[in-house]
Amino acid sequence: MSEHDPYNEDSLSLILPHCQKGISFAESPLNILSIACFIVSLDGHVLRANESMVDMLGFASSDDLLDFCADGVKVLLHEPADWESLCKAPLVGEGEVQRVPTVLRHHDGGALLCIASVRLVAWEEAETPVLEVLVRNEAKRHQGFAALVKALRLNRDMMDFIPVPLVIHAAGCILFANPAAESFSGAGRCSLEGKHVSDMMDIQNVSHISRSTWAMEDRSPLSGEYQAVLANGQVRWLRLFGTRTTFHDQPAILSLFQDHTEDRRYELDLAKAEQFNQIVVDNSPSCIMMHDGEVVIKCNPAFAQFIGYETPEALVGKRLCDLVHLNSLAVLVPRWKGPIANQKSSTAEYSFQLPSGKTKCVRSYTMPIEFKGRAAAIAIFQDITETNHILVRYKNLFDTAPLGIALGDMEGRLVKANPRMAEMFGYYSPEDMVLEVLEMGSQLYACAEDSVRLNCKAFTAGEAHNHMCQCRRRDGSLFWTTLSVRVISDTLGRRVGYKLYVQDITKRRQAEDEAEERGRRIRTLSSEMLLAHEQERSNLARELHDGPVQLLALATMMIDGMADPSGNFSGLEKPLAFLREVATQLRSNIVELVPPALFTGGLDEALDSLGEDFRTRYSLVVDVDCVLVPNLSREGAAFLFRAARELLTNAVKHGDAHWAAVQVSVVDHNLILLVEDDGQGFVPEMSGSHKPGSMGLIDLRSLARDLGGKLEMGLSSGDGARVVLLIPLDALCEVKSDSA
Repeated sequence: MSEHDPYNEDSLSLILPHCQKGISFAESPLNILSIACFIVSLDGHVLRANESMVDMLGFASSDDLLDFCADGVKVLLHEPADWESLCKAPLVGEGEVQRVPTVLRHHDGGALLCIASVRLVAWEEAETPVLEVLVRNEAKRHQGFAALVKALRLNRDMMDFIPVPLVIHAAGCILFANPAAESFSGAGRCSLEGKHVSDMMDIQNVSHISRSTWAMEDRSPLSGEYQAVLANGQVRWLRLFGTRTTFHDQPAILSLFQDHTEDRRYELDLAKAEQFNQIVVDNSPSCIMMHDGEVVIKCNPAFAQFIGYETPEALVGKRLCDLVHLNSLAVLVPRWKGPIANQKSSTAEYSFQLPSGKTKCVRSYTMPIEFKGRAAAIAIFQDITETNHILVRYKNLFDTAPLGIALGDMEGRLVKANPRMAEMFGYYSPEDMVLEVLEMGSQLYACAEDSVRLNCKAFTAGEAHNHMCQCRRRDGSLFWTTLSVRVISDTLGRRVGYKLYVQDITKRRQAEDEAEERGRRIRTLSSEMLLAHEQERSNLARELHDGPVQLLALATMMIDGMADPSGNFSGLEKPLAFLREVATQLRSNIVELVPPALFTGGLDEALDSLGEDFRTRYSLVVDVDCVLVPNLSREGAAFLFRAARELLTNAVKHGDAHWAAVQVSVVDHNLILLVEDDGQGFVPEMSGSHKPGSMGLIDLRSLARDLGGKLEMGLSSGDGARVVLLIPLDALCEVKSDSA
C-alpha cells in the first residue's frame, strides 16, 4: 500500500471483522435490477464494473472502462479529492453501507451528479477487502431542485410557505430557517436563527457539503444523503440539497433537507431481500433463466447443469435454439416468445430433446419483465423427468396390484380405483365403479359402522391397518376383507382424502372356520376320550374290588381258619403274608384309579389329600391353592388331579425336591394348573411309560393340545421346575361333557 492510502496494515485488522461477506460480483442481482455498480480495491484501482455502470458512463464495454481507469478510480471522479470521502465512508459506520454525494466524469467529459453507496466487503477474487460502490444518477432530481432554487431566488417569500425544511447559512451560522426547518429540528419559531448549524445536525456533514458547494465552478446545486442527529435526539437519514446564494448581499449557502429515513429503511430491506433472493436463486434446485425470446440473458447454476454446461456464464448470450434439438423447436419457440408478446404469465408441462437427443420433461412458469428497456422473460423450470418415470411405474403398479386400491375424498366419494378393486366388488371397470359409487360407506360396506370406525381410527393416527369386516359387492353379496387406510395430506398438512387398500380374505376366512370346526371336533373327541378313560378306570377299579380283592380276602380268611389251636400255620406263614401284601397293593391301585376324596369332597380336598400323601411318603412339603371352579365336570377334576400327581411325582423322582406348590386358577376363560418346586429341575419322561392310573408328560402334553390347551415347562425363580398346564375352561366343564 502507498503511504497515502487511507488503509494500512493496522487499520485492516480493525476493518476485517466488520467486512460483510459480499456475494460474488458476477452473480450479483444488481445487473438484473439495472443498478450501476463497480468494485474498487483499497489502493484505488477499479477491479470490475457491471453493465449498468458501463452504460451510465457512456463506455462501449466493461473492458473499455477498465482501460480508461488504468491509472486509478480518480479519473472517474470530477473532483479527485472525493476519493478520500468514498474510501473513508465504510469506516464511519464500521462496515455498514454509507451514502456519499459525488460527481462522476462521463466518457464525453460531462459531469454526472450521483449518490454513491459504499460498503466494505470480502471478495473471493481479492486477498484483501474491497469497496463495493453502488451509484445512482441524480440528474433528474437535480433538475427539479435547480428549478426550485431558481424560483426561490426570484421570490424569497416562498421560503416560508414551502413544506420542505430550508436553511440559509454562512460560516456555520444559520442566517435564516423557514418554519418547516424549525419544526423538523424540534425547535420553536425563530429559535434557529443565529445558532450554529451543528445544533441541527452533525458538523462533519455540514462542513463537507459546504466545501463541496463552494468548490463548484458554477451555482448548480449539489446533493447528498447523510445520517444526522437532530436537536431532539432523533437519528435520521437526510437527503440534503445545497447551492451557493446571497443573503442580504452576503455570500451564503442555501440548504434544503428531505427526510429520507423511511426510504432508507426500505432500500436497506430491499438490498437484503435482493441478496437473499439471489442466494435462493443460485441454490435453488429449480432451473431459472432470463431471456428475450432469442438469447439467454442470465441463468442460475441449476439451469446450466440441466442443459449440460459447467457454469452459468458459459450460457450467457447463447441462442435459445442452440440449447435444444431441432425436433423440439416447434414445441419450444411459442413457449419462449408467447409470454413476451402477450405480456402474460404462463404455466405449462411439456417434453423436449436436448442437442444430445436426451428427452427431458419439465414444468415451467414464465413471467414477462422489462430488462434495460427491452422486453424479456424469466422462466422457472422444474425437471420432472424422473417424477414422470416414477408416476408411470406407480401407475403400472397401481393397475396390476393384487390388492384393491381406491382413493376417496373427505366427503366419502370414490375418486379413483384400480382394476382389482373393480373386479373384487363386481364392477365392469374402474371407471364404472367411480361413476356408480357415490358414498363409499353405505355402498361398499356391509355395515356402515365399520366405515365410521375405520375412518375415525385412520384420521386420529394418520393410518389404520388390518381392519377385518364384510363388504358388499355390486350384486349385494357379501365377502370378507381386511382393510387398511392411509390419510392423504397436501403440502400445507391439510387432509384432502385417503387411500383404501382392500384384500379379499373370503377363502382364508373359510379355511379358518374349517380349521376352527376341526379343532372343536378334536376337543369334543378328546373330552369324550377323557370321559371314556375315567369310565374305564372306574370299571377297572370296580372289577378289581369285586373280583381279585374279594378273592384274596376270602383266601386269607380260609388260611386263617387252618391255623392249629396254638396259632401255628404249619408252614403257611409266608404265603399268607404274600396274599396280604397283594391285597394291600390292589387296594392302593384302586385308590389311585378312583381317588375317593375326589368324589366326596371335590378337587380342592383331593389336592390337599394328595399333598398330605406326598408329605407322608416322600417328606415333600406341598402348598395347595385351589380356587372353586364352577361347573367343573367329574372327568375334568380327575384330569387335573392326575396331572398334579404326575408333576409332583416328577419333582420327587427327578428333581429331588423338598418343597412344591400346586395352584389352580381361572384366567380369561382358561383353567390353569401351576406346579413348581425347589428341586434341580427334571428330565421330561420321554419314553411315555407309566404305571396304571398315571400319565406321562408326553401323554399329558398331547391330551392338553387335543383339549385346545398347552403344557409349558421351565425353571422357577429358585431354579427348580415350573410347569404350567393351560386348558380352555369349557373343555372341562359339565356343558362339554353333557354335549358329549
